[in-house]
Amino acid sequence: SSMKDSIEFKIWKQKRSAFRWISSITMILYGAEDITTITMIFLLMDRHGLSRPDAAFYYSVTEMFFCLVQANGSLLLGRYADKTQKIRLVLMANLFMCCLCNLVYTLLLPLWIVLSARGLMGTTESLNSAVLGEIRRVYDHDKKELMNVITWFSINIQVGRNVAGVLILVLAHMSFKIGSWHIDHLVACNVIVTVLAALLIVVSYFKLTDVSLELDQIKLHCTKNFDSQQNETKAASPKVLMEWTDLFKVVVYRQISKVKKSHFLQ
Repeated sequence: SSMKDSIEFKIWKQKRSAFRWISSITMILYGAEDITTITMIFLLMDRHGLSRPDAAFYYSVTEMFFCLVQANGSLLLGRYADKTQKIRLVLMANLFMCCLCNLVYTLLLPLWIVLSARGLMGTTESLNSAVLGEIRRVYDHDKKELMNVITWFSINIQVGRNVAGVLILVLAHMSFKIGSWHIDHLVACNVIVTVLAALLIVVSYFKLTDVSLELDQIKLHCTKNFDSQQNETKAASPKVLMEWTDLFKVVVYRQISKVKKSHFLQ
């Protein structure tokens, strides 16, 4: 109870809220990024002039690479987050990869660079294991709130996917160029994801912290304070002095012992 009433814990709860909101928006971007699975084959034919069979071949190879990156990224970064609890580094690394890969994917660059960017988008799969692991650690004392947060995270992913699908239809006739950069409905979602990810990187730099590590430090600090207070209480408590009746009993007992000893010697 003393920890929950402390100023450090109240400040930490604000940091936990910042982590929750940043990671929630990141999960929406993660869901929106999935629309690339649908638009990619059309992008290969439209931007890079590939025939349908060639586009299907490159699409299959790239998606295989994407799945491999997903599996390994989730294993490595998720494990790293659980081991070190450095969620700030993992989340910002995911946002950086999300921003960079989506930007490169939309540019008119050599085919192998575009396909590599798409494959490396699989890195964001590690968000599932890393972020959910951190949520479990910082909401472990409140099971009801823990279930609420996890539920909303699952909803956020679906919101991202559905919004991205609607955007493709809404922006179906959008098409403009910035120099050689052609932006239309095939890459519009990726451009939006790039911009939002870049903004989140800036916000995360100032607002995001390793919340579970800080919680452990607060617990340790409160435990040390409690122990020191207990020791001070023991040291300050007055020593119990012997009462005069107890002293009288001791003196009488010694005199009786001396008398008995003298009779025994006689």
